[in-house]
Amino acid sequence: MGSQNTQEKLLCEHLEQKQFDETHLLLEHMLNAIIDENNRTAIRIYELIVILNRKALEKVSVPPCYPLWERLLAISDDEDQKQFALHYLQKIIDRLITDEVAYNQTWPQDIIDYIKVEYKNNITLEDAARRVGFSTYYFSRLFKQKFDKSFIEYLTQMRLQNAKQLLSTPGVSVKNVCYSVGYSEPNYFARVFKRETGMSPSKFQKKALKLEE
Repeated sequence: MGSQNTQEKLLCEHLEQKQFDETHLLLEHMLNAIIDENNRTAIRIYELIVILNRKALEKVSVPPCYPLWERLLAISDDEDQKQFALHYLQKIIDRLITDEVAYNQTWPQDIIDYIKVEYKNNITLEDAARRVGFSTYYFSRLFKQKFDKSFIEYLTQMRLQNAKQLLSTPGVSVKNVCYSVGYSEPNYFARVFKRETGMSPSKFQKKALKLEE
């Protein structure tokens, strides 16, 4: 995967660009290589922690990493040292996400507008992440922190709200409602609808149309 300097540079680039999936995978690869070489393991792992800390400081306020050295030395198992470094990366990622939620006020409305238009189609978490230019991992955590629910939960809620409106319209079949709100399988739509509302789509429809009479 390249020289150590090249990997360290790439690690920083991934973190700067908020490509957190790639950052995590590359760091894990580098940590595995250090462990396999079994040479100055703790020092080299700490050096990676320092690199991450310095890069994070360009974007957000994070605590200094020097107290981590003694904590790392107290860990005797190589695998546990690896997990220590990965956990530190996760803390940095969480801090960057918190900062994004606090200061970036444009993406939430952008993604809500996108869902309102595209919920009828087979959109995915990956599609939505690409829409706002975030990695899937980053977007998933960012969305959850901003809206207090996952992307899928939000999408399902919007689909079912629209399904209820359609089911309350005379002459519309349950199957057509299913397809109109983004589901391709009527049976799956029925299961999701019942799970969220407590009744099947057909029962909801009968009840809604009876109230209209």
